[in-house]
Amino acid sequence: AEVESKGKKKGPSTPEGLEELLVEAIWEKVCPKVRPGLTLCLGMPFSGTDVLAPMLANMSPNTYTVDCNALLDKEMERRTDLGLYLSNMLAQGKLPPLSFTLELIKDVVNLTGSDSLVVENCPLYVDQIEALSREFRIDRVCHIEGDGKAMSSWRRKFLAQVPPEQQEAQAKLFREHERRLTEIVGHFSRLGKADKLVVSETPTEGILAELLTKATMPQFVLVTGLSTVITPKVAELVAAHLNAGAAWSAPVAEGGEAAIASLKKQAESSSLPVVVMERCVSSEEAALAFLSSLGTPQLVVNVSCSPEAVEEEFKAAHDDMDEEVVAATLQSERTAYEGALKVFKEKCPSALLTIQRDSVKAPPEEPLKAAEQIFEMAKTKFVPKAYVVIAPSTDVDFGKMVTSALCTTGKLGSKPTKFTVLDTVELFQQGKHSSAIEDALHKASFSTTAPDCLPSDLWMQVFQEAFATSANPMGPFLITNIPTASALSAVGTSIRDQFNMLGSLTSLDGILHVRLTDEVLPQCSSEEAEALKTRKAFQSHVQDQISKQYSKDLICDFVVDDLSVGAPAVASKACATFLAFLGKME
Repeated sequence: AEVESKGKKKGPSTPEGLEELLVEAIWEKVCPKVRPGLTLCLGMPFSGTDVLAPMLANMSPNTYTVDCNALLDKEMERRTDLGLYLSNMLAQGKLPPLSFTLELIKDVVNLTGSDSLVVENCPLYVDQIEALSREFRIDRVCHIEGDGKAMSSWRRKFLAQVPPEQQEAQAKLFREHERRLTEIVGHFSRLGKADKLVVSETPTEGILAELLTKATMPQFVLVTGLSTVITPKVAELVAAHLNAGAAWSAPVAEGGEAAIASLKKQAESSSLPVVVMERCVSSEEAALAFLSSLGTPQLVVNVSCSPEAVEEEFKAAHDDMDEEVVAATLQSERTAYEGALKVFKEKCPSALLTIQRDSVKAPPEEPLKAAEQIFEMAKTKFVPKAYVVIAPSTDVDFGKMVTSALCTTGKLGSKPTKFTVLDTVELFQQGKHSSAIEDALHKASFSTTAPDCLPSDLWMQVFQEAFATSANPMGPFLITNIPTASALSAVGTSIRDQFNMLGSLTSLDGILHVRLTDEVLPQCSSEEAEALKTRKAFQSHVQDQISKQYSKDLICDFVVDDLSVGAPAVASKACATFLAFLGKME
């Protein structure tokens, strides 16, 4: 193979081959950054997506709305080559392929010079999402979800568009639209990307603005301290660790409502699940205004330096400043800084993490090294929150049903929660990882009997990558199909060790164990008696191990002893039981 590839001048040892590898490696990093971003605006007919789309576009500069149905209609009206082809397809009763829509969206991007669009009426089917994701970066998904009253109203309006004799067919179209939308929203909900705006009627712009603020507001991590060298570097490292873009450094004015309103607008339009702010909230008034408007931050990292170190650092940066001015400036900054800390200590003490500069070993002349060591100490607080859903993998996939129900209806407290599902069956498959992990998985495949039989360090790297690249790296995550199938084999990682490794990477806050009784299990599986016996033994081993490894207060045991109401109804009940269980733990 090496000789043949060299003959074609594309071998890994030739300059051409190395150049190709370099281009591929660079493109892998650059592609996600340069692809145009899309915000998908989803909803049933008459749900108000035509009002929501312009509002979403106004949240970001140089962003335009695109109705994909209108794009196709305009092409046919102008009788372009594509329009004529579309007209012929529709005349033959065929639907236009997604590729046509994608090319038209690219034309809009090229014409407007925008790197972000708000899109309506695309995708139309769940299997179109993969192709859409290859061409564009899907930043956000907003779904106007109607309750029973709203759906009835929208259905009546939809049927009223046609004469009475055509309303039966129109009703069928409405049901089909609802089914397809449910599948699409379910897909993005499992990725933790769907923002749901629940309404009981077609919403006005004012109602949508209020719902958007609640749904799109990110979590905040504040990094504060008087050092102008160490603190920014710590904030930069925290932002990189949380995949949160660049840390924000614009200070919040002294309790100014205009400054807070501007901050809220910037946060809503960022499409980031977490925003890192560096030395922004640095006075008592600003801290009070922040808490009253934006709520409790996820974490406040306080980098505490001695007055002598701060003074020395300040004088080095302002060597021409008068001594009295230096003293007055430092005193003013310290008073404001201590006032902000006082507010956080009183209002949200559990969110405040203070790290002393003197607690790290880096010498005074190496502030950047000190920042790295401080970050390593703070990093232990940035652990993803996770829940494990253990369910038998039979012909009826209870694990997928339950996690889907949690993603679409789940609430922790009074606020809807965006869970992200990590399925280990998909996680350990090759083809969707970074080049380094793909290479490691490929090498491991030669010495393993199953995809999940991996060395412990690689097993953990796969999970770490999944957390870091998810819509919200801090979670909450729903991890399913764990323990993996090979946990009881001689070469697989044991049940205990899999949970230990997962516990070292996450804050494991709950386990839902869905168990099938001996009478129900055969109803959910077409396996032979011997395979069912093995499955029962696995279920029993898992139950024994988690009961030994974890407190009973962490385990929600749900037994399925009756399937007469149907598997989806049972999964919904398991979802409700687990959410109630978590509610008691809060």
